[in-house]
Amino acid sequence: LPACSQLDSGRGFFAPRWFSTGTTGLQATLGRGPKADYEAALSRGELNPDPRQKYLVEEFQKLYENLQGYTPRHASVITKPVQTQAAAAPKPGGFFSGFFGGGDRAAANKEPVQEAVPASERICDYSGIPKGMYVWGGTGCGKTHMMDVLHQAMPTDHKKRIHFHEWMIDVHKRLHTLSKERAQYEKANAVWTAEGAKAQRESLKAAAGKERRDGDDLIETVAQQMVDEAWFLCFDEFQVTHISDAIIMKRLFSVMFERGAVVVATSNRPPEDLYMNGLNRNLFIPFIPLLRERCEVLSMDSQVDYRLVTTQADEDASVYLVPLDEHKTAVMERKFRRIAGESRKNVVVETQGRKITVPRVAKSGNAAWFTFTDLCDKPLGVPDYLALASVFHTVFIADIPMMNIHDRNPVRRFINVIDCFYEKNVKVVCQAAAMPEELFDIPDEEKRTSSYDEVFAWDRTASRLQEMQSAEYLTFHSRDLDSERFLAQFNFSLRDETKVDDETINELWMRYDVDDSGALDRDEARQAIMEINQYIDPERPLSEELMEIFFEQMDLDGNGVIEREEFRAFTKKYGYSFSYEQACSLQRTV
Repeated sequence: LPACSQLDSGRGFFAPRWFSTGTTGLQATLGRGPKADYEAALSRGELNPDPRQKYLVEEFQKLYENLQGYTPRHASVITKPVQTQAAAAPKPGGFFSGFFGGGDRAAANKEPVQEAVPASERICDYSGIPKGMYVWGGTGCGKTHMMDVLHQAMPTDHKKRIHFHEWMIDVHKRLHTLSKERAQYEKANAVWTAEGAKAQRESLKAAAGKERRDGDDLIETVAQQMVDEAWFLCFDEFQVTHISDAIIMKRLFSVMFERGAVVVATSNRPPEDLYMNGLNRNLFIPFIPLLRERCEVLSMDSQVDYRLVTTQADEDASVYLVPLDEHKTAVMERKFRRIAGESRKNVVVETQGRKITVPRVAKSGNAAWFTFTDLCDKPLGVPDYLALASVFHTVFIADIPMMNIHDRNPVRRFINVIDCFYEKNVKVVCQAAAMPEELFDIPDEEKRTSSYDEVFAWDRTASRLQEMQSAEYLTFHSRDLDSERFLAQFNFSLRDETKVDDETINELWMRYDVDDSGALDRDEARQAIMEINQYIDPERPLSEELMEIFFEQMDLDGNGVIEREEFRAFTKKYGYSFSYEQACSLQRTV
């Protein structure tokens, strides 16, 4: 199949979010920026005019133009020397103490030490470093789509578009690695005195010192790494929910901004509401004025959820089953058995030293079955859900109950589950007590007055659950997989003509009708025949002549394309193995 960017070439500005991660996907008009792409989509009638979106695109265009020819540069930092008294009592050490210059080492020195000024005391001159943007607003107003277009338009390889949760996980991994390296170095520095110890120290220093600049401030080291890899950062779903993130935000972003980073972020909350009611929020609050200083704050106060507006009429709602009754449970089981065959039980997935037990896994290893309790009533977090998303392209979630504000922990985990699976384009098949917008029972007064993150985030979750049912989302899912992973889910029906079903026919059609025209032309049909043949009968590939025989047999009206009903009629009669043996049999009948 063509690359995703090719598949998406005609979708225009409001192609779904999942086309826009990484360096492929939505394409801005070359050299003209996001505004040109937006206006072209309007002229083609692919979206409706919206004054707030138009305003945001124009602001993004200004940023795009400001960044032309920009290379990261350091801000001028005014510092004052700070004297550390020799008689000061040693401070307790620990993992986070090293981030802020704590620990025993400074106190152990017998002379006053002049240290770098803490970030809170730095006065920075950011002249020549463009500001980024922080865009906040309700679910589905289009902010993420437009940020993706801006990201695509930027003519630099040093850019990154990433979910903020994922980025912070990477930050903590790097901090942990550097902390271990520093501990090794200091052990060599403090314990041994012989020549051998000196050699050991030099070896460790060579391995770790290059990245650690001054060896003391781990956050500064990680911040520099991030800027070196990508100075233009686009964060989706910017939110802070954990104390471990909150206490390092000011220092981390201070260094990044000082080194010339430009940040664009989308969020459901204004800056002042980030980490609301969080533990020790006073440690986080100094980050807010820094964010406002380095990012223009724009509000997208739109009441229209464009993800629902653009959902196709023929969406396959059968991936979300309601209610929790015996009939729908049987449908869920049938769906899972169709792609799983004889499933394996209690398979263990490992991530970051932790083990996650998966109750049921398809024989192919590509699909998994969980209950809501398995995913949301156990101490799992974003890294665990991302690990599952990297292993399984399809996840079944059974027995999703009604929830209320008293269920904050499972609600938070469910929000994270859907965020992670949505971001990684996982196909989710659910059985729930109610439709997405009704699952979280929140009184209107609570919605108006609550400061809990879960209340703010639920609208996004409900919208994403709706979108994940759409034909567009499911179509992209089927096309994003390589042919082996895609076809493995039909392993037990592709080889058996008696197990041809409309659900499999529809999924095959979604993958191979690349231009969504409702018919397969010769190239699309050839791709389908070739992929299925290579999967079913890899030892005997089809010649062009034999593939043409399949095409002619399916093209019943001889008009040069294969309509869905022609494809369905052929597969109902012959199955969908497209094997060498079948081709030869058809050749003899021609």
